Amino acid sequence: MSAPTADPPSTSRDALIEAAITLMSRRSPSTISGRDLAAEAGVNYGLVHYYFESARDLMAEARRLHGDWIVENLMDGGTRPVDPEAALADRRIFGFTAHVALEGRSEEHTSELQSHLNL
Repeated sequence: MSAPTADPPSTSRDALIEAAITLMSRRSPSTISGRDLAAEAGVNYGLVHYYFESARDLMAEARRLHGDWIVENLMDGGTRPVDPEAALADRRIFGFTAHVALEGRSEEHTSELQSHLNL
């Protein structure tokens, strides 16, 4: 089971959020710039600051939305842990969760996901 990717983003804002999720599944959020996010989304860099105060705010929104998706869709609303095999097989789940958790920021969903994934 993987994160939603079938439908293309409907707006530039959605494309930026999807880009943040994709990039955070590959590397630590602290290494991702606003220009990286814009390039991955295929949009002008100015749109990062049009929709969000900063690249950090964009990544915080992506963490919140993707964390919500993981809890609701893979964890039955938080009532069961994520299947480790599914998480390891899907980089958008494992890579994203691992990089966000290792970043050392204590977000509401990060701590919940860490406990369910035993990170």
